[in-house]
Amino acid sequence: VPMQSSSVDMAGKGDATRAAAAAAEPHRRTSSLRSELAALFQASLDTVYPDTGDKAALVPCNNPKFGDYQCNNAMALFGRLKGKEGAPRQPRDVGTALMEALPQSSLVAETSIAGPGFVNVRVSPAALADRISSMLS
Repeated sequence: VPMQSSSVDMAGKGDATRAAAAAAEPHRRTSSLRSELAALFQASLDTVYPDTGDKAALVPCNNPKFGDYQCNNAMALFGRLKGKEGAPRQPRDVGTALMEALPQSSLVAETSIAGPGFVNVRVSPAALADRISSMLS
């Protein structure tokens, strides 16, 4: 699956989205890389599907060719939305919506959709280098 870059304009996003993006920036980090990425996906979920109450399901990718982490919310969320007015037509539509609403962050180099809606994330090499540098100093 080829990588598809995604960039989302923060204009018009809610305060929670901006807060999640700010929290995920390396100069403000106080938590793990995974939890910072999960916060970005949580902001995306809260923006696109605010009434579901879903929590971001972020796991390391099983196959590194797809990325470093993967958000696995699309299938379960699709199942709960199916049949409702305005519901996505397929799980991949849920994944695409989540990817497109993902706040911009220096942590994310690129995103892509795989299979039925898995959102893959490749971590920015610069963000990794910054973390390693911080650990060594």
